[in-house]
Amino acid sequence: MVEKQTCPMEQEVSSMQQTSFARDNGQPTEQDVETFKRTNNIGEYHHQTKRIRLGHRQSERHPEQYTNDMSSKTSSSWKLIDMLQSHRVNTMTDLVRIERIAATTPSAADARAFQAPMTAAWVHYVTSHQLTTELRTLTPNYPFATGLVREAYARVRQDPFSNRSWNLAWLVLTKMREDGLIAAYARLEALKPEMWGGKQVGEEDVARLAACFEGEWDAAVETMLRHWTVPPTWF
Repeated sequence: MVEKQTCPMEQEVSSMQQTSFARDNGQPTEQDVETFKRTNNIGEYHHQTKRIRLGHRQSERHPEQYTNDMSSKTSSSWKLIDMLQSHRVNTMTDLVRIERIAATTPSAADARAFQAPMTAAWVHYVTSHQLTTELRTLTPNYPFATGLVREAYARVRQDPFSNRSWNLAWLVLTKMREDGLIAAYARLEALKPEMWGGKQVGEEDVARLAACFEGEWDAAVETMLRHWTVPPTWF
């Protein structure tokens, strides 16, 4: 019987029990969203390949200025923003589609209006486990490990360089690759006794199974990342 070896990552994964991702309902709290927005300097948004920097947050603007912004937003943008806020859209394909519309809108008011709802929608997409669900759909033979998503999420939260993007899903997927998490967790899966039905196996067998997990998982992450021809980053 191959004994499961301890991976340094497992200790970090346990810290996820204190985050919103590990909650039973998977719903981000207002504090979770505000923390992510604050960490990622949400006050900017790409507008026709240029950055539009807001001088004030919405709550700090003069009431008359805010009213003018509200009236200038297009009805089509309002519909999309409402869909984001109500979580009526919560798939990678739909969120990326709206993200592209927000990034290319000719209206500066619309671009500003999309900022917070778009950021919060990506947080919800990850913490509601929809990212995990879609990754597991892409890996039918070797189901994607939930622990891998949690690990990447925890590392993104701890990484100060995560402020380069408003898109939590993209940050999590990128972190999986940057930190070599796919290969590490593939080996953890291959070492599980239940994978072998109580049969004693050698290192060669473990390595072969780990390669199968890694290959399918890496392909799934690549498929997800192909949604962005240009990284969704501020810089």
